[in-house]
Amino acid sequence: MHRAWFTWFSVLLAVTIPCPPCVYGEVPFPTAPAGVDAARYEAYCRLQTGDPLPMNYAGSSVWKYTSEPSGNPSLDRDPRELFGVTGMGVDRAWEVTTGRPDVVIAVIDCGVEWDDRDIREISNKFYLNRGELPLPQGGVGEDHDRNQDGVFNVEDYADDPRVTDRNGNGLKDPEDVIRAFSDGVDDDGNGYVDDICGWDMVDDDNDPYDDVHYGHGTGESKDSCGEAFTDRTEGFPGTCPNCMILPVRVGLSFIAEDMTFG
Repeated sequence: MHRAWFTWFSVLLAVTIPCPPCVYGEVPFPTAPAGVDAARYEAYCRLQTGDPLPMNYAGSSVWKYTSEPSGNPSLDRDPRELFGVTGMGVDRAWEVTTGRPDVVIAVIDCGVEWDDRDIREISNKFYLNRGELPLPQGGVGEDHDRNQDGVFNVEDYADDPRVTDRNGNGLKDPEDVIRAFSDGVDDDGNGYVDDICGWDMVDDDNDPYDDVHYGHGTGESKDSCGEAFTDRTEGFPGTCPNCMILPVRVGLSFIAEDMTFG
Protein backbone atom coordinates (compact mmCIF):
# COMPACT_ATOMS: atom_id res chain seq x y z
CA MET A 1 0.00 0.00 0.00
CA HIS A 2 2.99 2.35 -0.08
CA ARG A 3 4.00 2.37 -3.79
CA ALA A 4 1.23 -0.12 -4.51
CA TRP A 5 -1.00 1.05 -1.69
CA PHE A 6 -3.98 1.06 -4.02
CA THR A 7 -4.07 -2.73 -3.99
CA TRP A 8 -5.32 -3.08 -0.38
CA PHE A 9 -7.84 -2.01 2.18
CA SER A 10 -10.36 0.44 3.66
CA VAL A 11 -13.77 0.37 5.35
CA LEU A 12 -17.35 1.47 5.78
CA LEU A 13 -16.65 4.24 8.29
CA ALA A 14 -17.61 7.62 6.82
CA VAL A 15 -17.46 6.17 3.32
CA THR A 16 -20.26 7.31 1.05
CA ILE A 17 -20.00 5.50 -2.27
CA PRO A 18 -22.76 5.79 -4.86
CA CYS A 19 -24.28 2.49 -5.92
CA PRO A 20 -27.37 2.04 -8.08
CA PRO A 21 -30.35 0.35 -6.47
CA CYS A 22 -29.47 -3.31 -6.47
CA VAL A 23 -29.73 -6.60 -4.68
CA TYR A 24 -26.60 -6.99 -2.58
CA GLY A 25 -23.98 -9.01 -4.39
CA GLU A 26 -25.41 -8.61 -7.91
CA VAL A 27 -23.64 -5.36 -8.78
CA PRO A 28 -19.93 -4.74 -8.21
CA PHE A 29 -19.38 -2.51 -5.19
CA PRO A 30 -17.94 0.04 -5.27
CA THR A 31 -18.73 1.15 -8.82
CA ALA A 32 -15.62 1.57 -10.97
CA PRO A 33 -14.93 5.05 -12.38
CA ALA A 34 -15.51 5.60 -16.09
CA GLY A 35 -12.81 4.02 -18.23
CA VAL A 36 -11.54 1.68 -15.51
CA ASP A 37 -11.87 -2.08 -15.75
CA ALA A 38 -14.60 -3.00 -13.25
CA ALA A 39 -13.19 -6.37 -12.21
CA ARG A 40 -9.70 -4.96 -11.65
CA TYR A 41 -11.07 -2.01 -9.71
CA GLU A 42 -13.25 -4.22 -7.53
CA ALA A 43 -10.20 -6.32 -6.68
CA TYR A 44 -8.36 -3.13 -5.68
CA CYS A 45 -11.17 -2.00 -3.41
CA ARG A 46 -11.78 -5.05 -1.26
CA LEU A 47 -9.96 -7.70 0.66
CA GLN A 48 -10.78 -10.91 -1.18
CA THR A 49 -12.17 -13.71 0.95
CA GLY A 50 -9.28 -15.87 2.04
CA ASP A 51 -6.62 -13.23 1.39
CA PRO A 52 -4.20 -12.68 4.29
CA LEU A 53 -4.66 -9.62 6.46
CA PRO A 54 -1.98 -6.92 6.20
CA MET A 55 1.13 -7.54 8.26
CA ASN A 56 0.50 -4.48 10.42
CA TYR A 57 -3.01 -5.66 11.36
CA ALA A 58 -1.64 -7.36 14.44
CA GLY A 59 -0.70 -6.81 18.05
CA SER A 60 -2.52 -5.42 21.06
CA SER A 61 -4.69 -2.94 19.14
CA VAL A 62 -6.57 -5.46 16.99
CA TRP A 63 -9.39 -5.79 19.53
CA LYS A 64 -10.39 -2.19 18.76
CA TYR A 65 -11.34 -3.13 15.21
CA THR A 66 -13.10 -6.43 15.69
CA SER A 67 -15.94 -7.85 17.75
CA GLU A 68 -14.44 -11.33 17.84
CA PRO A 69 -13.70 -12.59 21.37
CA SER A 70 -10.43 -11.12 22.61
CA GLY A 71 -9.87 -13.70 25.34
CA ASN A 72 -10.02 -10.89 27.88
CA PRO A 73 -13.34 -11.20 29.77
CA SER A 74 -13.36 -7.55 30.84
CA LEU A 75 -13.05 -6.41 27.24
CA ASP A 76 -15.61 -8.88 25.94
CA ARG A 77 -18.14 -7.59 28.51
CA ASP A 78 -17.42 -3.95 27.65
CA PRO A 79 -20.43 -2.12 26.13
CA ARG A 80 -18.01 -0.51 23.66
CA GLU A 81 -17.43 -4.05 22.42
CA LEU A 82 -21.21 -4.62 22.13
CA PHE A 83 -21.13 -6.95 25.14
CA GLY A 84 -19.33 -9.61 23.18
CA VAL A 85 -21.60 -9.68 20.11
CA THR A 86 -19.56 -11.31 17.36
CA GLY A 87 -19.58 -11.43 13.59
CA MET A 88 -18.57 -7.84 12.82
CA GLY A 89 -15.27 -6.10 12.45
CA VAL A 90 -13.06 -4.02 10.23
CA ASP A 91 -11.50 -7.06 8.62
CA ARG A 92 -14.95 -8.31 7.57
CA ALA A 93 -15.98 -4.88 6.31
CA TRP A 94 -12.85 -4.85 4.14
CA GLU A 95 -14.30 -7.84 2.29
CA VAL A 96 -17.13 -5.54 1.14
CA THR A 97 -15.03 -2.46 0.41
CA THR A 98 -11.61 -1.23 1.34
CA GLY A 99 -12.49 2.32 0.36
CA ARG A 100 -11.28 4.27 -2.65
CA PRO A 101 -9.11 7.34 -3.16
CA ASP A 102 -11.92 9.52 -4.50
CA VAL A 103 -13.44 9.33 -1.00
CA VAL A 104 -11.86 12.12 1.04
CA ILE A 105 -12.21 12.18 4.84
CA ALA A 106 -11.82 15.62 6.39
CA VAL A 107 -10.00 15.39 9.72
CA ILE A 108 -11.17 18.54 11.50
CA ASP A 109 -8.80 18.69 14.42
CA CYS A 110 -5.51 20.20 15.62
CA GLY A 111 -3.60 19.60 12.40
CA VAL A 112 -0.85 17.19 11.46
CA GLU A 113 2.56 16.66 13.00
CA TRP A 114 4.50 16.47 9.75
CA ASP A 115 7.66 15.82 11.77
CA ASP A 116 6.12 12.93 13.73
CA ARG A 117 8.42 9.91 13.45
CA ASP A 118 5.49 7.73 12.33
CA ILE A 119 4.14 10.10 9.66
CA ARG A 120 5.26 7.52 7.07
CA GLU A 121 2.10 5.53 7.92
CA ILE A 122 -0.07 8.27 6.40
CA SER A 123 2.21 10.51 4.31
CA ASN A 124 0.88 9.00 1.06
CA LYS A 125 -2.74 9.27 2.18
CA PHE A 126 -3.22 13.05 2.08
CA TYR A 127 -5.42 14.58 -0.61
CA LEU A 128 -3.52 17.00 -2.84
CA ASN A 129 -5.34 19.76 -4.72
CA ARG A 130 -4.53 19.49 -8.43
CA GLY A 131 -5.87 23.00 -8.96
CA GLU A 132 -2.99 24.53 -6.99
CA LEU A 133 -0.21 22.24 -8.17
CA PRO A 134 1.94 21.91 -11.29
CA LEU A 135 2.35 18.61 -13.07
CA PRO A 136 5.03 16.49 -11.39
CA GLN A 137 8.36 16.08 -13.14
CA GLY A 138 9.81 12.64 -13.86
CA GLY A 139 7.83 9.42 -13.89
CA VAL A 140 5.97 7.82 -16.77
CA GLY A 141 2.58 9.54 -16.85
CA GLU A 142 1.56 12.77 -18.50
CA ASP A 143 -0.94 13.96 -15.88
CA HIS A 144 -0.78 14.55 -12.13
CA ASP A 145 -0.80 10.79 -11.53
CA ARG A 146 2.78 10.62 -12.75
CA ASN A 147 3.50 7.10 -11.49
CA GLN A 148 0.19 5.83 -12.92
CA ASP A 149 -0.89 3.95 -9.78
CA GLY A 150 -4.46 5.31 -9.88
CA VAL A 151 -4.15 8.04 -7.26
CA PHE A 152 -2.61 11.52 -7.04
CA ASN A 153 -0.50 11.85 -3.91
CA VAL A 154 2.96 12.89 -2.74
CA GLU A 155 4.53 9.82 -4.36
CA ASP A 156 3.90 11.37 -7.76
CA TYR A 157 6.55 13.96 -6.83
CA ALA A 158 9.09 11.29 -5.83
CA ASP A 159 11.32 12.06 -8.84
CA ASP A 160 10.61 15.78 -8.95
CA PRO A 161 13.77 17.78 -8.04
CA ARG A 162 11.64 20.74 -6.96
CA VAL A 163 10.28 18.76 -4.00
CA THR A 164 12.89 17.99 -1.37
CA ASP A 165 12.78 17.06 2.32
CA ARG A 166 12.29 20.66 3.40
CA ASN A 167 11.11 19.85 6.93
CA GLY A 168 13.92 17.38 7.62
CA ASN A 169 11.80 14.41 8.67
CA GLY A 170 13.59 11.94 6.41
CA LEU A 171 11.01 11.62 3.62
CA LYS A 172 9.00 13.59 1.11
CA ASP A 173 5.60 14.42 2.57
CA PRO A 174 2.73 16.82 1.81
CA GLU A 175 4.33 19.67 3.77
CA ASP A 176 7.32 19.47 1.44
CA VAL A 177 4.91 19.84 -1.49
CA ILE A 178 3.23 22.80 0.25
CA ARG A 179 6.57 24.54 0.78
CA ALA A 180 7.76 23.80 -2.76
CA PHE A 181 4.75 25.20 -4.60
CA SER A 182 3.23 27.94 -2.43
CA ASP A 183 3.44 30.95 -4.73
CA GLY A 184 0.88 33.34 -3.25
CA VAL A 185 -1.58 32.79 -6.10
CA ASP A 186 -5.10 31.37 -5.71
CA ASP A 187 -4.79 29.22 -8.83
CA ASP A 188 -8.12 27.42 -8.39
CA GLY A 189 -9.99 30.61 -7.44
CA ASN A 190 -11.72 29.16 -4.36
CA GLY A 191 -10.70 31.94 -1.97
CA TYR A 192 -7.95 29.95 -0.25
CA VAL A 193 -4.52 30.84 -1.58
CA ASP A 194 -2.29 27.81 -2.14
CA ASP A 195 -4.67 25.37 -0.47
CA ILE A 196 -2.49 22.50 -1.59
CA CYS A 197 -3.27 20.07 1.22
CA GLY A 198 -6.04 21.22 3.55
CA TRP A 199 -6.04 24.49 5.53
CA ASP A 200 -5.08 25.96 8.90
CA MET A 201 -8.14 27.84 10.21
CA VAL A 202 -6.26 28.86 13.38
CA ASP A 203 -3.43 30.75 11.71
CA ASP A 204 -5.32 31.26 8.44
CA ASP A 205 -2.60 29.81 6.26
CA ASN A 206 -2.15 26.86 3.95
CA ASP A 207 -0.11 24.58 6.20
CA PRO A 208 -2.24 22.63 8.73
CA TYR A 209 0.85 21.87 10.81
CA ASP A 210 0.30 20.93 14.46
CA ASP A 211 3.01 23.26 15.74
CA VAL A 212 2.17 22.67 19.41
CA HIS A 213 2.57 18.90 18.92
CA TYR A 214 -0.71 18.00 20.56
CA GLY A 215 -0.95 15.04 18.21
CA HIS A 216 -4.68 14.34 18.25
CA GLY A 217 -5.22 15.21 14.59
CA THR A 218 -2.29 13.03 13.58
CA GLY A 219 -3.74 10.14 15.56
CA GLU A 220 -7.20 10.58 14.04
CA SER A 221 -5.67 10.64 10.57
CA LYS A 222 -3.92 7.35 11.28
CA ASP A 223 -7.08 5.80 12.72
CA SER A 224 -9.02 6.84 9.63
CA CYS A 225 -6.61 6.16 6.78
CA GLY A 226 -3.37 4.60 8.03
CA GLU A 227 -1.79 2.40 5.36
CA ALA A 228 -2.23 -1.35 5.46
CA PHE A 229 1.24 -2.65 4.82
CA THR A 230 1.74 -6.06 3.23
CA ASP A 231 5.50 -6.01 3.74
CA ARG A 232 6.09 -4.57 7.21
CA THR A 233 4.50 -4.49 10.64
CA GLU A 234 4.92 -0.83 11.61
CA GLY A 235 1.89 1.18 12.68
CA PHE A 236 -1.67 -0.05 12.34
CA PRO A 237 -4.05 0.23 9.37
CA GLY A 238 -6.82 2.79 9.55
CA THR A 239 -10.41 1.76 9.14
CA CYS A 240 -10.43 3.28 5.64
CA PRO A 241 -6.87 2.89 4.36
CA ASN A 242 -7.74 3.37 0.68
CA CYS A 243 -9.44 6.70 1.40
CA MET A 244 -7.67 10.06 1.43
CA ILE A 245 -7.27 12.62 4.23
CA LEU A 246 -8.08 16.33 4.06
CA PRO A 247 -6.45 17.96 7.14
CA VAL A 248 -8.31 20.99 8.49
CA ARG A 249 -6.75 22.59 11.57
CA VAL A 250 -9.35 24.29 13.76
CA GLY A 251 -7.71 24.40 17.19
CA LEU A 252 -4.65 23.67 19.31
CA SER A 253 -6.26 20.52 20.72
CA PHE A 254 -9.45 18.58 20.12
CA ILE A 255 -11.25 21.49 21.81
CA ALA A 256 -11.80 24.32 19.33
CA GLU A 257 -13.17 27.87 19.52
CA ASP A 258 -16.66 27.73 18.09
CA MET A 259 -16.33 30.42 15.41
CA THR A 260 -13.04 28.99 14.16
CA PHE A 261 -14.62 25.55 13.98
CA GLY A 262 -17.63 26.94 12.13
